[in-house]
Amino acid sequence: MANKKIKANGKKKVEEKFVVELSGGADSSLACLYLIERGIAKENIFPIYVNYGQVYAIREQEMSFRIAKYLNLQKLYISNINLFTRRFDPFIPYRNLVISSLALNYAQSIKAIAVVNGSRGLVPTPDEDCTYRDSCAVFYVLFNNIVTYIKEEKENIIQLLPILTEKRQMKMMKDEVYSELNRFKFPLDYIWNCYFGVEKPCGSCKNCKELKSFKDRNCLMLLT
Repeated sequence: MANKKIKANGKKKVEEKFVVELSGGADSSLACLYLIERGIAKENIFPIYVNYGQVYAIREQEMSFRIAKYLNLQKLYISNINLFTRRFDPFIPYRNLVISSLALNYAQSIKAIAVVNGSRGLVPTPDEDCTYRDSCAVFYVLFNNIVTYIKEEKENIIQLLPILTEKRQMKMMKDEVYSELNRFKFPLDYIWNCYFGVEKPCGSCKNCKELKSFKDRNCLMLLT
């Protein structure tokens, strides 16, 4: 249902409501921009940020507010929960399962038709430190089946939509995410991607290095 509703050509505004899992990072920011590009009215995009006890929550939340305001979306909804976290460990067991469930609950309350997120994985990634099974397209297919199964008759159908995986044969890599943000002229200084920094980016984690590398190459391209 949501897939059909979302295929606007950018000229006609789509009136259905969409919830976006906004983390303050590059991927979820691009997910918002893709919705807008497809013709979803900004006033019908409802961002949600989940503070689950991560050490960088204050900075993530601050950036999420900033992004929502910059894109003229609806007011950011904040959900506070406590998950078991390993300090300075980017992998949190069942994190996306919980976040998506909270987003679905919020979507049901405002009668939205879909929950959109910035997950980029198509399948689990055994070549990395963690497979991130709850952050790939396969997971969301399974989750959507569960959502359909447990839905009460009086409730509207809500679809989980990892928009960055649509029509992809290969995973969208971080460089492509940053390039797409540049295409939209989105300020990269508005995002928080760091795994370990509390008040400012650490500069040494994988995400920090990827962003710095992209900015350095972009500067070189502008100079040549």
